[in-house]
Amino acid sequence: ANMLVTGGSGFLGGLLVRKLLDDGHHVTSVDLLPSELTHPRFDPIVGDIRNRALLDATFAAIAASTSRCMYFICVAQAVDRS
Repeated sequence: ANMLVTGGSGFLGGLLVRKLLDDGHHVTSVDLLPSELTHPRFDPIVGDIRNRALLDATFAAIAASTSRCMYFICVAQAVDRS
């Protein structure tokens, strides 16, 4: 199945991406930050989910699959990293 995870480079999103990959899914992630994860079934996209053209293109690619799901996990970072 094709899965889309927004915020896939963050802590929770990254855990979800790894779990989905472990379960055999193909995962696309959209995040402002680049992902350190590399996997043959993982397609990270560095971009802003507020970019309508980017999302339209991403949704079109995901929609070509007969089985698909989206996880919306991205958030604005409100606390500085320590």
